[in-house]
Amino acid sequence: MQRVFRHSVFLAILGFALAGCAGTAAGPDFQPVAAPSGGGVIYIYALGGFAGYGESPVFLVDDREVGKLQNKGFLAVPVSAGAHKVTMRSVVIGMKLPGRENTVKLAPGGSAYFRVDRKFDSYAYSGGVVTPIYINEINRVPNAAGRAEIAQTKQSG
Repeated sequence: MQRVFRHSVFLAILGFALAGCAGTAAGPDFQPVAAPSGGGVIYIYALGGFAGYGESPVFLVDDREVGKLQNKGFLAVPVSAGAHKVTMRSVVIGMKLPGRENTVKLAPGGSAYFRVDRKFDSYAYSGGVVTPIYINEINRVPNAAGRAEIAQTKQSG
């Protein structure tokens, strides 16, 4: 029983340590970005922390890496009008995992908001210890909700 308790304490400490590795965004408070002439802006943000992979997720727009998102942070990506692919890739020990893709079509002067959330996925069982597993999930949100929520974030750097 003591062994199970020690194992549980170790996993809890490890989980908290890894969750904190992504860091909290410390850049400037959110300000809207001007869309390029005839283009739009894609915003990606997180209101809370990420699943405990230990590193910030990496984001790509049209297969071009645009940055790593930090806890309570945002990325703003100016793009041309038209269809775009937004991909989130979680990172484990420096290795980028396969990404989850979303598509969006922007009109000139338009914007789109994507929120990253930590979501419960399943349980892992090891040595009689049950550990919850969380995943990062990216979803497009309505522009009105995105504008209100992203105001609580800072620029990821």
